[in-house]
Amino acid sequence: MLSRLALTIIALAACAPAAPGQLFVDCSRAELTKVAPELSALEFDSDQSTLDSLLGAAGQQLDSMLAKFENVSIGEDVHEMRLYRAHLVWKEHRDKFRYVVRASPFTELRRQAQNGEAVDPNAKNAFPVMGDFEDTLGALTPKNQSLSRFRYLGHIAESGRPSLVLAFVQRDGTRQGLVWVDEASKRIVRVRSDVLKHLEEEKFDTSTRDVRFVPVIFSASKTTLWLPLSATVNVRYTAGELHSVHRFSDYQLDGLKKDTGDAVGPVALEDDAFEVLLKGVAALEAGKPEDALAPLHEVALRFPDRIEPGYYLGLALYRTHDLAGAETHFRETVKLLPGLAVTHNDLGAVLLERGDKAAAVAELQEAQRLEPGNPQIRANLEGALKAADHEIGKTAAAGDVTIKVDVRQVLVPVVVTDKEGHHVTGLTQADFKVFEDGAEQKITAFTSERADVSTPPIPGAAPSQPDTVTPAGSPKPLATRRTYVVCLDMMHASFGNFVRVREALQKLFQQEQAGDSEYVVLALGRTIGIVQNTTSDPAKVLETLGGADFRKIFQQSQQSASRSEIAQYEGELQEVRAACDAHEIGCNRKAMLPRQARELAEHERFTTTQFLMQFRSVVEQLAGANGRHTLVLISDGFLMAPGKISFGLLEAYFPEFRSTQTIDRIQDLMEPIFRLAAKGNVPIYTIDSRGLYTPPGYDASRGTLTPEVDRALSSFATDEGQTLSEIAAATGGTAFRNSNDLFAGLKKAFADGREYYMLAYVPANEVQDGKFRKIEVRVRDRKALVSAKRGYWAASQ
Repeated sequence: MLSRLALTIIALAACAPAAPGQLFVDCSRAELTKVAPELSALEFDSDQSTLDSLLGAAGQQLDSMLAKFENVSIGEDVHEMRLYRAHLVWKEHRDKFRYVVRASPFTELRRQAQNGEAVDPNAKNAFPVMGDFEDTLGALTPKNQSLSRFRYLGHIAESGRPSLVLAFVQRDGTRQGLVWVDEASKRIVRVRSDVLKHLEEEKFDTSTRDVRFVPVIFSASKTTLWLPLSATVNVRYTAGELHSVHRFSDYQLDGLKKDTGDAVGPVALEDDAFEVLLKGVAALEAGKPEDALAPLHEVALRFPDRIEPGYYLGLALYRTHDLAGAETHFRETVKLLPGLAVTHNDLGAVLLERGDKAAAVAELQEAQRLEPGNPQIRANLEGALKAADHEIGKTAAAGDVTIKVDVRQVLVPVVVTDKEGHHVTGLTQADFKVFEDGAEQKITAFTSERADVSTPPIPGAAPSQPDTVTPAGSPKPLATRRTYVVCLDMMHASFGNFVRVREALQKLFQQEQAGDSEYVVLALGRTIGIVQNTTSDPAKVLETLGGADFRKIFQQSQQSASRSEIAQYEGELQEVRAACDAHEIGCNRKAMLPRQARELAEHERFTTTQFLMQFRSVVEQLAGANGRHTLVLISDGFLMAPGKISFGLLEAYFPEFRSTQTIDRIQDLMEPIFRLAAKGNVPIYTIDSRGLYTPPGYDASRGTLTPEVDRALSSFATDEGQTLSEIAAATGGTAFRNSNDLFAGLKKAFADGREYYMLAYVPANEVQDGKFRKIEVRVRDRKALVSAKRGYWAASQ
């Protein structure tokens, strides 16, 4: 049922070429990190006083080397990967060449490694071998430096050595780049060059090349030259994308007397992210999905802004029978790229196998709408429709008795705001449309719920059982009392955020009016602790928040202990890494590191499971209670894949361990919470108590981080917050993250509990199959923002 692998590569942003018009020399540190991720570990320095001397020293070194340059022949292994966008197909090609650089005049060319013939870059249907690399240094010679504008950026470690980084842009606006200069020798060790303007006949949108240079000593000739060690080239154009990786070795002087050179310093190049991606794809094509998981997890960390890693993880998880994990990744792909038929097709296939036939049909219908001529999608849809019809027919033929169909009314609380976040009031039923699994439903009842307006109840609605109609003639009025339950996640809350959380809560309850609502404050950990029992008096809540017992709750949080264990483990990784790099005896501790990672993962799974069980209990009680309830979860965030941090750090420090563990999500613990919240119309608002995120590199206590460790730590922080976002989105709430203004999130949650619309409809699909039904609410004003639950499960009881 899933699409053929060759048809399913999705390509978005490549290896972060600079945005048009965005110059490295004018970027802030944050902007630099975004457009040039290789600078994520940069120690930024705005002082330009050393710029001229640094340019002079580097230029002098370069001039000296070029003055004694000789003809050179270098072995070149090329791995080219090309995307054909029309069919979304990647093809790859490997070849070997002799890369030849002539000294006078300075020219570069390639010859086939086997027969020595020159490579014709214009050969029909050939992979173009991208990149002339020695001329990259030309713009940095003393005579050419005046043609560019330079800026000193700061310090960074490159190949394990301290380096200084410069940015430049050519004054004619054709090219810009970054230069890494060895701090001790002032030798240029790396250059990134981005094309800003090109000739009209050059049919590409962006072009980036990144070259690492190494000193090569030719002993017989007593000559040292700077020659390319490796290079990557990325070119994007309308029809697709080309990414090539070049690795150099076997350096020879190409004169009358052969002289073989030796590269000085590190000569190993880690796998390129594109290569890791295609390694995972190759494992899938070879029918080994279990081997695809590790490389795809890795590339997802290295390519957080691309869709392919997550999409292929979905394929790998599907083929290893983790249907829940596959569904999660395919849903995210559909969300990020809704206009691609193949993503809807594959999600539909997984949903059908999970037994959610109605949802599968909806996804496959959308796939066919996007690509009506695709025979595979048409066949998949026909199969899903037959399966759905068979199930309905089987139910109807279960006996000779009359089938009784329970009519179920679905209630949908809806919050509507403008782009500034203000509630939109005064809307009528005619302003709304409700869709279930893509089909428009007839709204049978409508109310506008406001704190200062009393409105008639929805006929037939029983708040305690929101998805069921009360028999005609015995309507229950909607409760006017509103209850706000604030849950403090003590499993994943650090004492360092205590002051910020307490100040936000105190500010909130100082503005609450007595008698308007009821409030409950809970602390969730190994057990449920009642911080403040039900009260309608905000003053009582304020008194509790200001007491010593409230402070003790945070002091006893489990997160502090967990963070301490992770910090100790990271310290161990740093020590062992240093010992291995120095070839010291302490390196023998490396064999124990995976076991420690597994122990930390199991502990994390245990604590997260305990928390989710407590949280489910709270949601279950609210879902069965009368009245409107709003649940506010305050947490530092947590991961749905326990062990991702410990194993992610292990892989960042020791890449050789990257395939030792598969990280499984505990989605089965979260789904019942979503079901209960949807049934009881309990929106969950999440507040990320960490406040504004700070890049790990800014934490001086960690010391200098490698790019791999920095990327891993940033990914963990983002994913912890993403779990909170997922909870809010699934239940019709809102997630507040990456902001120090926690009060704004709390205020929004309380305001939404007082300003909302309640819609009711009887689903046209009467089958009570227990499957998920997707709900979409639209309003006439398309600029308005709509917040509502994503759907419900059509349970028979």
